[in-house]
Amino acid sequence: MSKESIDKALEMWKEKVKEGVNLPDTISAVLDQAIGMISAGDEEAGKFQEQIEALILNLPDEDKKRINRFLLDFNYIQGICRLDEKEDCKLGTDILTERVKEFKGEVESSPSLVTLLSQRSRHPVSHAGQPEIN
Repeated sequence: MSKESIDKALEMWKEKVKEGVNLPDTISAVLDQAIGMISAGDEEAGKFQEQIEALILNLPDEDKKRINRFLLDFNYIQGICRLDEKEDCKLGTDILTERVKEFKGEVESSPSLVTLLSQRSRHPVSHAGQPEIN
């Protein structure tokens, strides 16, 4: 996605907010688009964080907490995806998708990023591809 198309998308979402579109729907659409960008390896995905931060000022406190948690995970997962850690990137974007569902009220709560990633580290693999024996 080019810088020009990102700017155009951000302007579109700003207009939607001005039109009175339901803010959680607007934010979840922005979040979905940002997730798609990081999973595709687009380095401009971070620009959406600025838009999200501008939108959260109008949210209730509980939603602000959820979005801030999303942004923390988003930054971490974006870094993983930039490092080209494909398996962790996929897991991370799945987690972010669950966060969006939580924000929309489609699920009660989403799993913790730390919990899910630590489950993988409990089963380390040696460089030869064989599980390490401690």
